[in-house]
Amino acid sequence: MQLPSESSLKDFTGAKLFSPGAAAWENHVKHEAERYQQIRKGVAEVCSDIVPPARIPQQEGVLIFDEVRVIGKILWNSKSQRVYGLAMSGDELSSLHDMYKTVDPKSRLQKTKYCLQFLWRDCTSDFDLIGPYFTSEGSQSSSHIIVCLQDTMRLLHKHGFIVNSIVCDGASTNLAAIKTSTGSNNGPYGISEGPLPNPHEITPWFWNWYIPNIPVFWIICPSHQLKNMINALWQSKPVTGRKKGFQTHHASPVFGWEAIESMWRREKDRRSKNISREVPGLQESYIKRDSWTKLNVRPAKVMQQEQVLAELAQYAAPIGQQPPSDAETTMMTRDYLRAASLLFENGVLSHEVINSTHCQVLQNIREGYQFFEDWLDTLLDENAQQKETEFLLTSPRERRFISWQVNIIEKVLKYS
Repeated sequence: MQLPSESSLKDFTGAKLFSPGAAAWENHVKHEAERYQQIRKGVAEVCSDIVPPARIPQQEGVLIFDEVRVIGKILWNSKSQRVYGLAMSGDELSSLHDMYKTVDPKSRLQKTKYCLQFLWRDCTSDFDLIGPYFTSEGSQSSSHIIVCLQDTMRLLHKHGFIVNSIVCDGASTNLAAIKTSTGSNNGPYGISEGPLPNPHEITPWFWNWYIPNIPVFWIICPSHQLKNMINALWQSKPVTGRKKGFQTHHASPVFGWEAIESMWRREKDRRSKNISREVPGLQESYIKRDSWTKLNVRPAKVMQQEQVLAELAQYAAPIGQQPPSDAETTMMTRDYLRAASLLFENGVLSHEVINSTHCQVLQNIREGYQFFEDWLDTLLDENAQQKETEFLLTSPRERRFISWQVNIIEKVLKYS
């Protein structure tokens, strides 16, 4: 990533300093609304003679927010690609003085540790609006998120910026905010107890607080969710003396990252024999994952692409040969990755235009989500029939299925 120069940063911070809270951003949002109307008027004049007429910006978009921890300067080693320290003083951080200022040690006031930043992005043009930010002394709570969200939406709607959806990551506080705003009371997995056609169905939307009859949909960032899915597979590993990992049912073998490690060994063997690799984008760092790899989207995207699925399927079911001993667990891993591919690579991250409810992209999302829904139903049905194999959805020790956070994020992603 190309970073700006020191002079440009000084120019920017000197011209764009705002206090936290929605009220401090009133004039800025008003100015941006006037600029938007000028752009809209210019587009309308230019496109008036075009047949068919181009779409005029409608000032309707998505509200994106994320929690950022306020820290000092990061000491970064560009050669090793690692952080090796932090350095900070009040004098050096003049641009963050409003968020991270020196206070009297005897005072009850505390330094800001977290910042909740909002951004509005137009769905009908390339217009972006940097919204207000809110500071806190500790990690954001769900109630604080909702209050900040209401203040921001009130400010945006006052100046004509309509919010039709909200995008955030799958942090537990965000999930609690989603549950509170949508009025859901269905437990951590959102499974309804009533006799409904689909007990897994949820409603991840609410009526706009400031504009009647406009629904606002919650959308979990798909890049975050893809990383969660691959990290969950990485954590599923057989442990000597006991089972610890994904199982499609009680008697099934544990499947997970072992099949990926085996695939990498086969790739290295091909390379040593000067044979073309089946998965050219695969790297050893993607297999032996550290904390930085888990935060990177690229390794997660590689794991659910067609080359990986084809290699695993070819190994587990070789034509004219006896299947290997780990064929069953390899195919289970392949099915897991295929479901992730349908949800993300060929679904929400496909960049395909959705022009009907029956288009291929939505069908892929439904099919990918159905894999996890059927998997969960199998474990729940087995649990109801066999008390000795108790399956606890909310237990942190339960390893046979993905965590409840990852599962509810899938639900929000699918039903949004």
